[in-house]
Amino acid sequence: MPHRRRPRLPGRSGITREGVCSRGGFSLIELLVTIAIIALLVGITLPGLGRARDSARAAVCLSNTKQLGLGATMSAQANKDTLCWGSDWLQADNADEVEPGAVLSYLDGAEAVLSCPSSESRMGGAWTVGPDGKKRPVIVPDDQTPGADPGSGKKKKKPKKKPKKKAKPGPGGPGGPGDPRDPADAESEEPVYTDIYTDYTMFAGVEGAKLETQTMVGHVRRPADYSDRPATVDDAAELSNLGGVPVFLEENAFVWLEGYPDGLWSEGDQLTLRHGRGGHMAFLDGHVGRLAPPAGSAESEEEPEDLTAEHFYAAGSGGRWVRVESMGTSERPFGWINSPAP
Repeated sequence: MPHRRRPRLPGRSGITREGVCSRGGFSLIELLVTIAIIALLVGITLPGLGRARDSARAAVCLSNTKQLGLGATMSAQANKDTLCWGSDWLQADNADEVEPGAVLSYLDGAEAVLSCPSSESRMGGAWTVGPDGKKRPVIVPDDQTPGADPGSGKKKKKPKKKPKKKAKPGPGGPGGPGDPRDPADAESEEPVYTDIYTDYTMFAGVEGAKLETQTMVGHVRRPADYSDRPATVDDAAELSNLGGVPVFLEENAFVWLEGYPDGLWSEGDQLTLRHGRGGHMAFLDGHVGRLAPPAGSAESEEEPEDLTAEHFYAAGSGGRWVRVESMGTSERPFGWINSPAP
């Protein structure tokens, strides 16, 4: 009887019952080539994914800034079209508990709005639900706050920072008619801190601004050339005009924000650089934008090239630009930004 070939087994391509293999898997070279191709594809894809993630976070941050601007507008509309005091926007004074302030009270989900998703500090504070069902900030002990000296119960003091007023004076001046403070505290220069931490702070120089104000605000182009922070600037070419009045700015968390959580953008405070070397701003007229400020090489250090609140000027009469920050010469009166004057 003639010998017949046995059929190949199903599912074992290339292998016969005699064990003859017509194709024996991948060679080492093929494996290496495959791995190299996969690595190349990963290398091409990851930067794009990182940029997409950063863009998404920046979009959320811009939305946060927009909501704060809208909150400021609604607060002003309820107060004769006038912006609140800088010390009142974030936290309201209450003998029993900490409550959201004049702007924050208009925002839903404020605990999320106050924190930029790209923030290294991950501020925003802790929140709880009160008996009335409303969210309230949890008061954080001093020795647990950013910039605090653990175990001491006191915040670290940083040099050259002018302390904020303990509270705003009334229309009659410190201790005068309408002053809500105790006369004994009227001249107090004790620093004021909030119990709510935020990546966005209110420009202290614009408190009392009218919604209809047409004042223009700009900043010096080369901060290193203006280390003396002159009271006025006559040459408009030395300034970059922002085209309006900034109300909220995304503050640099490294320089002063963590050590001085006062909710204000003033004096040596700087804009963050975490979004393409820039930060977001909300303006009085409702628009928002990103500003890439002049800055040194290290975001966490103060350098002569850094743009600070003391480098911002408002357009006054006669083409003269007036520094928004008083820098200790005298406190700017409430509503000063509506008619800037030296």
